[in-house]
Amino acid sequence: YSLANEMGVDLMHEQLSPMGFGRKTEIDVEGEVTGVLPSTEWKRRYYKRPEQQKWYAGETISLGIGQGYNAFTPLQLANATATLVSGGQRFKPRLVREIEDVVTREKRRVAHDALEPLPYKPEHIELLMRAFAAQSSIEWPDLEALLAS
Repeated sequence: YSLANEMGVDLMHEQLSPMGFGRKTEIDVEGEVTGVLPSTEWKRRYYKRPEQQKWYAGETISLGIGQGYNAFTPLQLANATATLVSGGQRFKPRLVREIEDVVTREKRRVAHDALEPLPYKPEHIELLMRAFAAQSSIEWPDLEALLAS
């Protein structure tokens, strides 16, 4: 939580926003919600009464441990994880890999729409991946093997 306190809510928002938190992923299904990636500006817009619009230091610490106003969707979390595993390359999520014509049995692969990669340095993404692996004590799968399947 000390890092969250040093960074502050707006820097955390700035650094997490490129990962897609707090906005729709544009997956090909209806009903997706945005979730919440809080910031001081978000709180000013969300609350009407001035005393509720103020950002308090304790709220920042709550965010740093994954609590507080953070409200990420499971899809946002999965998408962010997939982005890191792919070395920072973002993709628009899809529910299907291919579509098969039931009459002709012809298969059409659904395109993986590549989005702009994360604005992070490769060595920073590698550091995040090592930290995740160290915390989870599992080995990361071979990305190329996953993509080939």
